[in-house]
Amino acid sequence: MIKKLFYFFFAVVCFWSCKAEKVQIPAYIEIDGWFMKVTSSTQTNDTIQGTNNQKFTDMEVFVNGQSYGTFPIGKPIPVLASGLSTILIRGVIEVNGVSALRADYELMNGCDTILNLTPGKTTKIIPVFEYYKSTYFAFKEDFEEPLGSGNGLKNLNGNTNTTVSINTPGLNSPHCLALKPVQDTAAIVETVYDYSLPSGGVGVYLEFNYKGNTSIRFTLVGKQSGAHLDLAGAYASANWNKLYLDMTEQVSNMSRINKDVSFYLIIYSIYDPSVGANQSLIDNIKLVTRQ
Repeated sequence: MIKKLFYFFFAVVCFWSCKAEKVQIPAYIEIDGWFMKVTSSTQTNDTIQGTNNQKFTDMEVFVNGQSYGTFPIGKPIPVLASGLSTILIRGVIEVNGVSALRADYELMNGCDTILNLTPGKTTKIIPVFEYYKSTYFAFKEDFEEPLGSGNGLKNLNGNTNTTVSINTPGLNSPHCLALKPVQDTAAIVETVYDYSLPSGGVGVYLEFNYKGNTSIRFTLVGKQSGAHLDLAGAYASANWNKLYLDMTEQVSNMSRINKDVSFYLIIYSIYDPSVGANQSLIDNIKLVTRQ
């Protein structure tokens, strides 16, 4: 009998303890888009940092110093906070165009702000992003000039079908680079100048917009050693797309093994007989790193 009473009172205590426990109601943050700031020259009003076009797939969210993870854009994000709260939002990219390989873009500053959060309610925000002040633009090209006339690229193999296209506009611009390989002749361009890039794991990325029915490939060439290293590329895309090509490991390895400190970049497309007239368009190239 005593044992039965013990279990009865134990169950009652557990019941009331559970009943008295309060469940915290989350507040919600919703990110429906973003704005990208780029620095311009006060003398010429030309953008020093190139286009403001970016392709963030998700947002990484921190509230009051606590990470809440990565969320798709436009989805409510539950957070256990109320009142004035510090918010840090970082843009997430697909590295090398691989959907499964996503990371916050390490060359870009996060949006750091304060929001007044209310449990049970949704607060919307459009974060503003910009590159870190230490970001260095080694090479930037929007293709407003023909090849060989100051835009930093030259035709490598004499294929006259590789041009800066006037008839085919770029992304929000009248011009872009047109790679048009023909049978037995690839379309190849190379940077006129070599560019110093840091080793030791410092982030090095190539950003660019692209569109076309053939794939685009890249090769890194060490100036000191002459060594060639093939990089990841971009597949055909019927619409304008954006790729973030991570070159960090390749640059560091070439610096360590071959003692290269500066590099040329080759961009090319090989003829594909299955798609008819071959053409790949490239716009807004940026070779960016940290100083």
